[in-house]
Amino acid sequence: MSDGQSFTDQRIQNELSAIRHDNSGDITFEWDETNIRHLVATIIGPNATPYEGGRFKIDIHIPDGFPIKPPHVRFITKIWHLNICSKNGAIRLSLFDDDWSPGTGLENAMVSVQALLSAPDHYGDSSSFSRKARIWTRKYATADPPTNGTTKTSRTRPSTKTPAQLKDFIP
Repeated sequence: MSDGQSFTDQRIQNELSAIRHDNSGDITFEWDETNIRHLVATIIGPNATPYEGGRFKIDIHIPDGFPIKPPHVRFITKIWHLNICSKNGAIRLSLFDDDWSPGTGLENAMVSVQALLSAPDHYGDSSSFSRKARIWTRKYATADPPTNGTTKTSRTRPSTKTPAQLKDFIP
């Protein structure tokens, strides 16, 4: 480590260098070179799930002690999932707690989050869960507005001629 660079910063630099060469798939990363400890990942919703077609942004803060300590992650994009807090985006995944391993790395961590979306644990009524998850995906994670099962149509009024002068009102 040169110029007093910490082990954490060196590890982050190594991971970002690897990500730079492969930042084109279903998971991408953005960061500011002036603060490499704050990243934003974008995950494309997995096919054949209620999240299909969505683009989900995830905020990543890397603490001192990384890679021994896990990154702090939360969804920026609102999402309906039982393992993700709908209020603050916190992700309930043991990987970011007890099961973190220094060998995991940022990219593999985001692959795990994407896998969480591939197999949502809906505890019971899966059709109701899936319906709500699809609605939230359309509403918050896509450019297409939600239709709530209906097709939006625009109605136009029949054209009316606006009188230009008072005499036009008088027959």
